[in-house]
Amino acid sequence: MTKIDYSELRSLTARELINALVKDDFSLDRQSGSHRQYRHLDGRRVTVSLHHASDVFRPKTLKSMIEKLDRIYKINKPLFFLIISIKDDEE
Repeated sequence: MTKIDYSELRSLTARELINALVKDDFSLDRQSGSHRQYRHLDGRRVTVSLHHASDVFRPKTLKSMIEKLDRIYKINKPLFFLIISIKDDEE
């Protein structure tokens, strides 16, 4: 697994997380209830469970999602740094 410094990772709203996924070329593949599955052209998939666009994903949850992508696909850095840059743009 790639070693990443998560010290800059901050909470994101569902809308911010989805925007980060879309900027990283993920698109909504399917939805079942509150679970939305986003798929990348290279085959990566991320499931986002949300009820409102303002739902907040805490750093621990985001870290878990990034690490799962790394374990399965071995290519997590673009999404991680995209999430960090979104938070930097807002400040």
